[in-house]
Amino acid sequence: MLERPPTLVTYSAVEKENKIVDSAEPEAETKTGLGTNVYMSSSNSSLLIIKQSFDEAWNTFAQALKQQELEITDRNREEGAYYVTYDPDSYQTGGIFSFFNDEYIEEGYLLKLTPNGAETEITAEVVNQPGPDSSEDNERPVDGAEKLLMSLYKTLRDDLKKK
Repeated sequence: MLERPPTLVTYSAVEKENKIVDSAEPEAETKTGLGTNVYMSSSNSSLLIIKQSFDEAWNTFAQALKQQELEITDRNREEGAYYVTYDPDSYQTGGIFSFFNDEYIEEGYLLKLTPNGAETEITAEVVNQPGPDSSEDNERPVDGAEKLLMSLYKTLRDDLKKK
């Protein structure tokens, strides 16, 4: 009669333990969003900060823009710039009547990523501002850039899906 080597029993137990550890990994992958690794500046409401290096933040931010289906009209990685078209009315939730809400116009925005140590700061500003002769446009709210950043912040924090 042959005796079973004890290393096989230990190997078998380790293999089962590895399977348990491996089964926990997909749960971590299903977790979405950056959580506390992204925040809005408390001193400046139009400053979004990602706790990542510029290269990581550039890729993460691109994923958030894609996920929100924002139209990227141009990008320049060397300058840290994304040019997007955005209409704050189209991203508000308010039921069926939100379709009739036309408080904002669709405008072009510059999203600027600036490295700051281990973090990356993101600002937004309107690129094509209406001329002074169009009085109707001057009566519209001017906080579209803040709404854009807040929308991106919520996506990055809670709903960002990895590729």
